[in-house]
Amino acid sequence: MIILFIDLTPRVFRCEKCPKSYSQAAGLSRHLKIHLGLDKTLCSSCNQYVSKDHLARHLKLHEDPTYKARTSRNENNEIYLTI
Repeated sequence: MIILFIDLTPRVFRCEKCPKSYSQAAGLSRHLKIHLGLDKTLCSSCNQYVSKDHLARHLKLHEDPTYKARTSRNENNEIYLTI
């Protein structure tokens, strides 16, 4: 098993409506469209609304049950990828 460590830029742009945060203002701006109802796509597998930008990644969760288990974040917002 190989574990990769990726240190991310601090996420200083925080959503006031949910716990999401972003390292760039553009990410937060794109995210806020979800709360405004401007950027929603309904997942046909789980009936959850997902951003159009993230639908392909979301669908991987349904196609590959190990996908989510291979990536995780720690309390410092660092990603660990298990291969």
